[in-house]
Amino acid sequence: MNIDNFHPLILNVGKAVLDANWNWQNVCSPFARIYYIIKGEADVEIDGVNHKLKSGRMYIIPPFTTHSTKCQGLFIHYYIHIYDNSLTGNTLFEEYDFPFEIKSNHGEDNLFERLCNLNPSMILRRSNPIEYDNNQTLARSIIHNKQRSEWLKMESRGIIFQICSRFLVNATTKAVIKNERILKTTKLIHANLSGNITIEQLAAEAGISQEHFIRLFRQTTGTTPMLYINQKRIEKAELLLLTTEKSIREIALTLGYEDNSYFVRVFKRVTNTTPSEYRRQNKQ
Repeated sequence: MNIDNFHPLILNVGKAVLDANWNWQNVCSPFARIYYIIKGEADVEIDGVNHKLKSGRMYIIPPFTTHSTKCQGLFIHYYIHIYDNSLTGNTLFEEYDFPFEIKSNHGEDNLFERLCNLNPSMILRRSNPIEYDNNQTLARSIIHNKQRSEWLKMESRGIIFQICSRFLVNATTKAVIKNERILKTTKLIHANLSGNITIEQLAAEAGISQEHFIRLFRQTTGTTPMLYINQKRIEKAELLLLTTEKSIREIALTLGYEDNSYFVRVFKRVTNTTPSEYRRQNKQ
């Protein structure tokens, strides 16, 4: 991935002062979390391994990483939630393994403080993931990010690049063959959301049989190829519903659904609401 295609959108940023109330189980989000610990300690469990968060350190949790958090006393930290709106479909987090923990080089205080001062409207009012980690909130946050003034987006993005570079310097390229094959197919999916994407095409792109591809895709992503395609299409549909005046039919066709009724059924299965209800509720 060319770093010029890294397009981070800030969803939330702020400074949290917590007291034994950062206890959440099995959190999994489509965005990355970055923490800079100011005071106190907390625990984060990932894949059955417990990690201790300590003051003076920075931490990153990539998108779609299931984790649980726990703190038993005063815990003060900065947080940033960023969504990689990659211009090419595949994201920085899909191509690199980042170190979970890095030491502060004493310049982070100013960076995080400046980012918070620039974006006071992005502070979380509550730390409960259930309240801010859902498709509707994600779509609204992305829209809010894009509606800011150009100078504000530029300075904020510059700070994000500086912070992410601290992790990238020790990141390693994902070189496992199965990841490379699946990354090739996810690129194809992102680039052809409006087209008729078949399992046969994806398997050919990966260079393996269809049966092997379906099994490998599920092992890597935790879902089937068709569910993944529908999820990405519906995420795009949510943004189109909130940011354009296109009809439901037009959006369905834009995303490769020739059968409008089928599109509505898929949308409701993913979001628990119909496209028209989603547009009406969120525009209100």
